[in-house]
Amino acid sequence: MDVKRLILGVSGLVLLFGFLLLGLTPGGVFNKIVPSEYMGPYSSIIKYYPERAHIDLAQPGPTIGLILIGAGAVGLIYVYASKSREGIR
Repeated sequence: MDVKRLILGVSGLVLLFGFLLLGLTPGGVFNKIVPSEYMGPYSSIIKYYPERAHIDLAQPGPTIGLILIGAGAVGLIYVYASKSREGIR
């Protein structure tokens, strides 16, 4: 079994899973937190502020996604840096 191919495959899957977590979980890139304000007890109006939408890194999904992206990138860099060159083992 080729260890470099195994590391490359696992790193690719970790990167993919990290991007999915960062993008699709609540507070992520495609599911941003939109601030809202309740107008009072006698009103059923809620005012939303979409211009202040943000990625919420306090949520566990985006935070774990960023960690997995970093771990996958380290694995890919390791595989790229450990390529055997001509005449060098």
